[in-house]
This record gives sequence, C-alpha cells and structure tokens, in this order.
Amino acid sequence: MDRIGSPFTSIPMCCRPTPPIHRSYVAFLDPQKHVGKLFPGMRFQCREGNRVVAEGRILLLLELEESARRVSSGERPRCYE
Repeated sequence: MDRIGSPFTSIPMCCRPTPPIHRSYVAFLDPQKHVGKLFPGMRFQCREGNRVVAEGRILLLLELEESARRVSSGERPRCYE
C-alpha cells in the first residue's frame, strides 16, 4: 500500500480510537495532492507512526477535484469553516 499525503502532527478525529465505524467522511487539507491517486475500491490505512489506527476501503469520492481547484485558486478548504 502506497503512502500519500503529509504526516500528522496530532491525531485527527478520523483516526482516534473508536468502536468500529461502518462509514465516515474525510476532508483533506491539501486535496490537490490526492487527485488521480485515490479511487473507489482502494484500501487505505490511517497510521500513527508505524501503528495502524484505522483502515478501510474508499466507497465514493465526493468533490475531490472541485475541492482541489478551490484550494489551488487560493480559497481555504471547507474543513476550516
């Protein structure tokens, strides 16, 4: 499994220990780095160093390219709102 993205300086909410989650939504601070690298059916892992704290499979990508265009044009990501 390839590693993409930036290392976290703190544990994001999506990766904190919880009971099993069947579906969750994740927002990227740098979505333009993920365009063309993510696709439905792809498996992923959230890591804390070498420890896997969550894993799953992408079901659907929502607004990734649109979000990347907004951030590239200088707008702040919606997750800041």
